[in-house]
Amino acid sequence: MDAHEQSGAELVRQVRRRVQRVGWGANGLGALVVAGSIAFLVPVFIDPGELPEFALLNGPLVVSGRPIDDVVRDLRAGLFA
Repeated sequence: MDAHEQSGAELVRQVRRRVQRVGWGANGLGALVVAGSIAFLVPVFIDPGELPEFALLNGPLVVSGRPIDDVVRDLRAGLFA
């Protein structure tokens, strides 16, 4: 087999890995856009004195929820195989 030729299964694995990386990047950028939008709108709906409590209450959920969701979705799709 030539160095440039590869089996169909290997090609599928390579494409899957690339799509997975692009998906993680796109999800990360989307999360940043949503976070920026929320940060922009927070002063409209929350008093400045309530902001630290709001951040402490919701920050850990946001930080942990998104990666956990991505990993679970990838596991269900079999992308770590």
